[in-house]
Amino acid sequence: MSRNLFEWATELYGNGPQIIKSSEECGELVQAVAKYLLATHPERHPHTDYDPHEMALDVIRESVQVQIMIDQLKVVFNDPAYWTVIKEEELDRLRVRLERDDFTFQGGM
Repeated sequence: MSRNLFEWATELYGNGPQIIKSSEECGELVQAVAKYLLATHPERHPHTDYDPHEMALDVIRESVQVQIMIDQLKVVFNDPAYWTVIKEEELDRLRVRLERDDFTFQGGM
């Protein structure tokens, strides 16, 4: 069902506008994360009055919006094999970094 929504959105609004919208949503997530950091580190930023709980909810909301746009980008750049291969490569890179950086690493994941 969700896949149909993503296809519908890209068909209705077009690939270009959805690509632009995805970059806008990513920017809003970056802003939400920055405000959350300001809210949770008042010792470093004493002149902010952001509510940490509200800022956390904003990060979640913006993350969901980015995830929705990523699903639409999968429609725009419709090549499931590449999405799968590239995701596996990135997960492997993360695994290598974790194994390298986790001095308590005891074995495979």
